[in-house]
Amino acid sequence: MADTEQTPATPETPPVTPPTEPQNRPWYEGRIDTLTRQRREAEEAAAAKDREIAELKAKLTPAAPTPPATPTPTAPSVPLNEVERIANERAKALADQATFDRQANEIYTRGMAAHGADFQRALDQLKMAGGLARHHVEAAVEAGNPEKILMELAKDPAEAARVLALSPVQGIAAIAKMGARLGSTPTKPISGRTRSASS
Repeated sequence: MADTEQTPATPETPPVTPPTEPQNRPWYEGRIDTLTRQRREAEEAAAAKDREIAELKAKLTPAAPTPPATPTPTAPSVPLNEVERIANERAKALADQATFDRQANEIYTRGMAAHGADFQRALDQLKMAGGLARHHVEAAVEAGNPEKILMELAKDPAEAARVLALSPVQGIAAIAKMGARLGSTPTKPISGRTRSASS
């Protein structure tokens, strides 16, 4: 008889295929991916800066400590007109912020009166989708009927996340288009900027 050796059978492993992205991912998964990526990048940048600081401190540590020189205090010389300019800019910024805060509170009050708890849920939905920046609120005010625009934007979380992630100019344009589609009547701007008669 022929001597035959049998080799133990090894189970064949299927080839590993990389996972593919599903075509219709929920909007929040994309938002989570973005936030996770941004956090990792920030942590890596912070770690690199920490290493750089430690290296620079090591280079600056002197062999023998020397007593620090006592600096003579001198008053900074800033021209009076520069101080006035800075004060006026700051006062204007504070006035603009107060106007914006007042109008944002009015939007909230009107939205709650018109839509009740649905308006608060819509604001919460927009916060989860990326949050409203000042330019988004100003665009909604300028487009007219901001409560209606914010409610409409919150109805589609994926679209809300897309609009809120756009650059300020693109986001303003998207909200203005939404206002026009909803038949809103433009109002005067929040920040005190003036419109020309042709716009």
